[in-house]
Amino acid sequence: MKENTNLEKLKAGLNTAFVDYANNSSLAYRPEFISNNYQKLF
Repeated sequence: MKENTNLEKLKAGLNTAFVDYANNSSLAYRPEFISNNYQKLF
């Protein structure tokens, strides 16, 4: 059942990142911002 738990954590993280930022989820399962502009640094 651990596989199912990881899937639920992943779904919650993606929901937080792309649908509702107010949704509570683990930081480990949220995607980070990625940019293809190598010349621009933050």
